[in-house]
Amino acid sequence: MRQTLLNSFRTALHGIARTLLSQRNMKIHVLIALLVIFFGMSVPLDLATRAALIFCIALVFLAEILNTALEAIVDLYIGEFHRLAMVAKDAAAGGVLVLSVAAFFIFVDICVISFPVMLQNVDNILFFMGFGAILVALESIGFWWIKARWFTLIHTLLVLVLFAFIWQYAFDFIFWILGLLIAFLNIYTLYKHDFESPSA
Repeated sequence: MRQTLLNSFRTALHGIARTLLSQRNMKIHVLIALLVIFFGMSVPLDLATRAALIFCIALVFLAEILNTALEAIVDLYIGEFHRLAMVAKDAAAGGVLVLSVAAFFIFVDICVISFPVMLQNVDNILFFMGFGAILVALESIGFWWIKARWFTLIHTLLVLVLFAFIWQYAFDFIFWILGLLIAFLNIYTLYKHDFESPSA
């Protein structure tokens, strides 16, 4: 029973990793999510606002994963161009776009409503967003340029140092944990080059 549960978690993790390595848009979603997470760490937000940000991140990730699954099914059963296959793929991609745009406007609305709080924490925001930019740069290099094992090892060490340093300054520990989990998901995918599809 426990082995079956562990296998289920491993299979799910592999599905996320394959999506992340094979889909450019998923990589972009992850990088944007990391910046939003660092913003969440930098400002004291109320529970509803924090929950909205986390929920938006999860929904966009879910939509991209389901879109990838649908595309794989369509490609599996439709060996050549078919108008209905195009409709299915376009509709799934449209769903991801709708959620992404909605998440963007929710974030903008949060910034507008929280503007007085942001003004009081400008230094902290700049501090966290600076580290967020460093992490995003690391992830980008790993996603698109350097996929060697030595870089992944350096990447892992830098992520550990970065998160160990900033945890004491974060307003929200949940965002800190979420950022660390996503960073290590990215590192995990860099170790799994065999997941990557030729279309990446």
